[in-house]
Amino acid sequence: MRLIYNKRLFIFQIGIVFLFLSCNQEGTKEKENPVFINSRQKMWEVNAALIDQEEAIIQRYVDRYGWKMNKTETGLRWMI
Repeated sequence: MRLIYNKRLFIFQIGIVFLFLSCNQEGTKEKENPVFINSRQKMWEVNAALIDQEEAIIQRYVDRYGWKMNKTETGLRWMI
């Protein structure tokens, strides 16, 4: 009985050691790909242009109907 207990304790201790050793991610960090960084910048620029276009479309719609709309800092428009 004592031998089975010691064997289980040993296996548990080995498992804990492997757990701590496998959590070390320091050496496996990858550098970001320059192509990916460039793509990300281009997507920011495209997204900003699309936001500006959408803002112009909404403003023309509001002007067409002559609505007096309030606009929040986040771009939400409302009218009472």
